[in-house]
Amino acid sequence: MSNMVRYPAVIDGERGAYGVVVFDIPGACCAMGATVDEALAEAEVALADFVKLMEENGETIPAPSAIDDVELEAGEMVAYVTLSTPVTTT
Repeated sequence: MSNMVRYPAVIDGERGAYGVVVFDIPGACCAMGATVDEALAEAEVALADFVKLMEENGETIPAPSAIDDVELEAGEMVAYVTLSTPVTTT
């Protein structure tokens, strides 16, 4: 696959402090922000940086899970984090 791979991510937190975790990527790629939108934007940057390092190390980039397969706990939300860097996933 290339451009625009979308990974499901879990968002939790409260007003002023949200966290985002992309569980499909080893090392639990995560980010934080004061708003959900800010946290998702930071997660996109963190995901791109993390995947770039994985590729440089010859690691395989996992394919994204189906968003319906994401299990949520009380207070959590799910959204997509887009990886716009060309990558090859398995």
